[in-house]
Amino acid sequence: MLDPLDGTNNYVLGIPCFTVSIGILRAGFPHVGVIHDPNTGFTAWAVSGAGAFAGDRELNLSGGSLTAASNVCVRVPVAPDLEPLAIDWMRRFKFRGFGSVALQLAYVATGGVDLFLDHRAALRDLAAGAALVIEAGGRVTDPEGTPIFPSSWSTIAVAPSRSSRAIRRPSPCVARSADARRAQSRMTPHAPGEEDTMYKRILIPTDGSELSEMAIRQGVTLAKSLGAEVIGITVFPTFFAFAVEPLMITSTPEQHEKECAAAGQKYLAVVTEAARAAGVRCDVIYVLHDQPYAAIIEAATARGCDLICMASHGRKGVAALVLGSETTKVLTHSKIPVLVCR
Repeated sequence: MLDPLDGTNNYVLGIPCFTVSIGILRAGFPHVGVIHDPNTGFTAWAVSGAGAFAGDRELNLSGGSLTAASNVCVRVPVAPDLEPLAIDWMRRFKFRGFGSVALQLAYVATGGVDLFLDHRAALRDLAAGAALVIEAGGRVTDPEGTPIFPSSWSTIAVAPSRSSRAIRRPSPCVARSADARRAQSRMTPHAPGEEDTMYKRILIPTDGSELSEMAIRQGVTLAKSLGAEVIGITVFPTFFAFAVEPLMITSTPEQHEKECAAAGQKYLAVVTEAARAAGVRCDVIYVLHDQPYAAIIEAATARGCDLICMASHGRKGVAALVLGSETTKVLTHSKIPVLVCR
């Protein structure tokens, strides 16, 4: 799970408090987490069973008692049903707010923050930080003290994802000590359907390859688990001809477009059929564009997609440098989360 910019509002406002985070789940549990603050150079990382570290320093939470000097982070405005808990914390402890879920979780792991409460955190926000906190000796739970992991959706690459359980937005609370755990109070859970799912519309690009078909299956399966819809897209380059003599040109723009449209219909039919079989709402887009990656991002933005699910052909070495990868370009330029399947 990759969140290339956690703390977007801070970034837009010119406030130097945002991070890049990468998390991997294995069997639904946080397995690897890396959080980097490009403003300060701070980097924290963790691997399940191997510990958590900030630079070369191993992180071990002491589990000390909470005092009036303890620091808490709470997302504001606070959800109405969490107000009693949040107000209690803010009355008893020192309030801190950084505007980045990943950074706040990293500070919990280092011991700088004792308690953390967020009612809108997405799994991509939590994955890396949860690995850090758990490996350092802390806990990640809902307000009732129930662990929010394992998550039922495991990713196959560094990309954002979402579990059907985490979608319910259980207002995860992170505590670093036994005393902190006692600071939690039982809250009335949200009624089903009150919270929005993280991903409502998933764009699935396809080029007709076997890898694309795998990404289609992954994207449709994810959409079904979220109650989301999918939009299939295939992009072909616009007509371009170069020849020394005009007679050497064997195709015309009209022929090119006709051939691309036929191939595109075939590729998109795979998306349509997969969605139909899964009972997922589906729409498809056929585009002619000089830069496929740009067309994919433009379509995702125009259609209001909140996730792009696509395959990577995994070029390596010279081929990667020379040919590049449309997936890599999408990852580089997209502000929308990208789930990469390989």
